[in-house]
Amino acid sequence: MADRGGYALQKQTFIKTEQYLKCKSVFEEQRLILITGNAGSGKTTIAQRLLKDQIGRSSAHCFKICRPEELDFVGHGTTILFDDIFGRYDEDVLMTIAWYSRTKTLVEKSKRVFFILTSREDLYSRCSDRTELQFPEKFVVRLSSIELTKEDRENVIVGFDYPFGANTNNYELFQACDIWSRLKQETFLGVTSNVSETSLQNFFQDMFKRRKDLSFAILMTLIFGNKLTEDNWKSSKLYEVAKRIGYDTNEKKFKMSLDTLSKSLLEKDENSYSISSTIVVNEACKCSLKHYPEAFIDYCDLIFLNKLSKHFDNMDHVHIERLCGRLCSELNTLVKLKLFNTLKNDRTLQIFLENLSGCKEQLDMFLNSDFFWFACWSNSFIIVERLLRRIKDRKSIVETAVGCSSLEMMRLLKRYLTQDSSEATNTCIPESPSIYEEMDNPLSHFTTFEALKCQIEDFPRLRYHGKLLRGLGDRFVSLQAEEPRLNSVNFVHWDKVEKNPIIYLAGETRGHWENLPFLSVDKTTRQKETLKTKDVHKSHPKLKFSDFEGWSLSCIVYRCFEGKSKQENISLIKKLSMDIANSELTGMGSCVMVVLNCGIPFTLLDENFQDIDVPKSNVQIVISNGEREDLLELLTSAFEVPMNEYITLLQSNLCIESMSSAKRIRSLKTESDALLMRLRLSSKLPKEPVTASSSMTVPNEVLKELDKNADHIYGYGFRPEEFYILVNDRLSPGKKKSLEGKIRKSIQNANFSWKVKFVNSNGVHYTKHFGSGSPIVPDEKNPDKYGTLGGFAHVNRKDVVGLTNFHVVDKGIEAYVKDGDNLIKLGKCEFVLVPGLTSLADFALIEVNNGLTERCRKPLVDDEDQPKNATIYLGKPSLIVPAIVHKKGASTGITQGTVVEMMTYREVLGKRETHSAFLVEDLEQPFSVPGDSGSLVFQNSFSASQESIEVVAILNGRYTEQGETAESKFVLCSDMKYIYDELKSKGKHLQFFKKEEESP
Repeated sequence: MADRGGYALQKQTFIKTEQYLKCKSVFEEQRLILITGNAGSGKTTIAQRLLKDQIGRSSAHCFKICRPEELDFVGHGTTILFDDIFGRYDEDVLMTIAWYSRTKTLVEKSKRVFFILTSREDLYSRCSDRTELQFPEKFVVRLSSIELTKEDRENVIVGFDYPFGANTNNYELFQACDIWSRLKQETFLGVTSNVSETSLQNFFQDMFKRRKDLSFAILMTLIFGNKLTEDNWKSSKLYEVAKRIGYDTNEKKFKMSLDTLSKSLLEKDENSYSISSTIVVNEACKCSLKHYPEAFIDYCDLIFLNKLSKHFDNMDHVHIERLCGRLCSELNTLVKLKLFNTLKNDRTLQIFLENLSGCKEQLDMFLNSDFFWFACWSNSFIIVERLLRRIKDRKSIVETAVGCSSLEMMRLLKRYLTQDSSEATNTCIPESPSIYEEMDNPLSHFTTFEALKCQIEDFPRLRYHGKLLRGLGDRFVSLQAEEPRLNSVNFVHWDKVEKNPIIYLAGETRGHWENLPFLSVDKTTRQKETLKTKDVHKSHPKLKFSDFEGWSLSCIVYRCFEGKSKQENISLIKKLSMDIANSELTGMGSCVMVVLNCGIPFTLLDENFQDIDVPKSNVQIVISNGEREDLLELLTSAFEVPMNEYITLLQSNLCIESMSSAKRIRSLKTESDALLMRLRLSSKLPKEPVTASSSMTVPNEVLKELDKNADHIYGYGFRPEEFYILVNDRLSPGKKKSLEGKIRKSIQNANFSWKVKFVNSNGVHYTKHFGSGSPIVPDEKNPDKYGTLGGFAHVNRKDVVGLTNFHVVDKGIEAYVKDGDNLIKLGKCEFVLVPGLTSLADFALIEVNNGLTERCRKPLVDDEDQPKNATIYLGKPSLIVPAIVHKKGASTGITQGTVVEMMTYREVLGKRETHSAFLVEDLEQPFSVPGDSGSLVFQNSFSASQESIEVVAILNGRYTEQGETAESKFVLCSDMKYIYDELKSKGKHLQFFKKEEESP
């Protein structure tokens, strides 16, 4: 039971110690448990086991989360595992703040949700000493207070094959065993001594002296925040660090070092590497700082640097100054993300403040930040006393910190506040920091806006999500008909919500359309509208389905006055936010106000925004630069806020036990979870950009230039070592030169690294006959026996290939496609993946005959049969499961299903492997029938414009559950990422075509 993801634990049987049995008892009795312990004490492993036990006995959803905000999306009956709730390596201030407002309701929530929480013992001890942030002792299990029995110790030693007995010097037994299981893999270093702090230090010292290749790999893993991805090791930073430390490397050499370390110190997860053991991370950091301090300080990820703050306490003066120089240069990020741990050392803070003293604006920003609150929270008396001498005119900051301090710190702060009795008589000490709690707001007056009634067609993602919600509502109505206990639910279908959204204009936006270029001006209506007020002192009443009937999806767009100052605009925004908070717009949760800053330089971190007197659950302010894509994303995300509330309400009515409807209820829960996940991943309200699955992505700036000249450009794409652009060779030399110049300029501005080649094309237009979803026939004499052509792609950026299943077309067989009543010879199957004991992948790759490549409809299509750009989903399956997916088959056309959660796989697949497969569950209509095998399974993108799709799998067919004779409602699909990796290992790089620009 060592640290998270330890190498030994992946290989060993779980050992049920007294610590585990105590935790299990508390969890089963209370439904809420907080396990505390030192790094490597086994708290994470015990928590993971409790979650696994819960999965075994409960049909409800069980999963891990990593941010307190995710608790807002948790449904009834769910089991949650949250590891290191206050931070892992050191206290995470943002996590602490988020927990501050949630601990009061956690006990009440545990009546509906199971919580498994862990924390480092020292961090929890610090937090439990603060006012209003503590867990009742009956929920807390301290592993340090439970000694392992002699039998437990013997079982651990045997289970880990630990050769040094029970004497473990500095470390607990589990820690020592975990470290030993890692180090013994490094046979080149001959680890023979007992595991201790000294032996671990000697191990790293030896590695950094003898193996520069491995020490460089460790250094870069830490520099990239202990999560090294393929994109990282291809970045320029890697070579800059190598040059700094005098090491000559290349991509192949570096990858070999990572593969060597992945057998012991590094954990490989998908395409990333990390050090999972906290103890090993600490020792690796000490050694890295000792050998390469300048490179570590200058290049390490700032967030990770903050987590490793304790390693800078004993650093020499020269390097402390270097650290402070970097912190000052990134002050905005430091304040925004509250990365204050590095400044808890008095010497570091003193140098840092001296560096800031030359710039009053920067010094004021820091002193007005939450650092003083953080210092009080951390019980740093020396730091607090130093700050008090600098903030004599900022007593409100001191007042804010009183309620979240220990009793000793509170007495110090109160003495400071009452040293001037004339001021003290008028001072009101709040019980908790006002910037972290919801404030009351006085009632305001009626508010009149100019309302733009938009068209749903102008918001593609909103329209798509509305369609999914209507389907969800249809299936709930169907379930009501067969489940009597749901008859009492006064359900209102999503169809009853107003289809077209409303934008309320404020500021200088009134009368202007140019900032909303994506709206259909001829179809959008404008009118004055007065909003009703509500009592903001009252908390939001519990929502009912009837509240959604007739509701309009809406948000505010405020355009700053260019003739007014920054402070004047901020004052107007603050006043407007109070009006919104008091209005009916907040009836379905927070109303979003999108602020177009019109070039005025301010952010929400501006000190003038900090005292905004509006409950955060009522109004959410986001700032936009006004660009089309940014504005479309934010408005779409704002309109989708009530969708989250609707689904959560629907889920709360599915918490019933029913033998007859169990499968349908589970299916509906899975579908609703998948839709909630889509909404969360899509939303740009907290900025979470969705990264492209493929590394070969054309920047938006380049795409815009290509689209502008679509009449002269007949195509573009990637080939080995180059990005090619097909240009009409009938252009005059002057026009061609001008066109190439514009495109090259956009490429240069976008820092596009590919070599660009312009290729002549006659621009001949062909009629396309077949593509994604076409029937594919392996035997021309038996045309009624067919499968589906999933679509076309290219291999190694040149060969055009068709995709389907192995059981549809075997290797060496000529495949035919149906074009009406005709059969056309497509090409020969050149590569297959055959399902067997080690893999369920069922895949065939057909090399398309050269004469047919121009007759292929190469782009894939979305759920509405529209051509779209497509990429292969290369992320973790856990990030998209459950997911809403579609496919286009030869028999059933376009259908919709839900990728089910991983816990269902073992139930359905039995002992078969699951790493190469997805299971898709039918909704009301079958996801597939015979003839659909070979279809590509995809999900729509999360962008507001819905311009692309992500292919997640290829459809195999029905899979019958163990012990069942009836046809299963689960469809087995081969994971496209697994297929992609298998092809890549054979030297075949698969990529889908971009959407074509067809001539009219």
